[in-house]
Amino acid sequence: AEPILKIENLSSADETVKDAAFELYQGEVLGFYGVQGAGRTELLETIFGLRKKSSGRIIMADTVIENTNPSVAIENGFAMVTEDRKRSGLFQNMSILENINISNASSVSTSSGLIKKNRMKEIAEKYRNDIGIKVNDVNQNVMQLSGGNQQKVIIGRWLASGPKIFLVDELTRGVDVGAKAEIFNLLKKMRADGLGIVLVSSEIQEVIAESDRVLVMRNGRIVKELK
Repeated sequence: AEPILKIENLSSADETVKDAAFELYQGEVLGFYGVQGAGRTELLETIFGLRKKSSGRIIMADTVIENTNPSVAIENGFAMVTEDRKRSGLFQNMSILENINISNASSVSTSSGLIKKNRMKEIAEKYRNDIGIKVNDVNQNVMQLSGGNQQKVIIGRWLASGPKIFLVDELTRGVDVGAKAEIFNLLKKMRADGLGIVLVSSEIQEVIAESDRVLVMRNGRIVKELK
């Protein structure tokens, strides 16, 4: 099978990532492990256009793409769950409905820019049911939810954008054991739907249990592959 994503000699402008190279296949979970500061988060941010790259290529389906910023990355079929959901994942003063729809503006607005409220509710309800977000009303503020349910809202937002590649950083941080199991079941469904998933975690057991292959990083470089 052909990889859905190829990373060739990718380096970030700030040198936190050096010459990273790997392939990701459809329906695969590729784990990244390393100590704090190994460059795992920085690698995801460089792929997603949050961090400037200095060299290297990102190739999808034989086409070289440039994720110059996150908006372009989303258009190219990428999604990214960031490490710190409160700081950089959730819009804290907004509802669940607004948080789910925010990366999906084109399908919830008319060509003249008017918001389709009914369509937003439809999408939010769909992901509330599909993902099992435990909430009475999608108009509730997202900060009233538990950590696990907040993380599900973020996953729902990205699934609504129709990604091919899912970059996830410390997906289960601050999440209780029951919600962890539910979140990993969601990953299994995403794999079955053909998404390629890159999973960064500092919990070695989690990486080994959930990944098909694991790449180990140290000082910004990929130093080992564990099959």
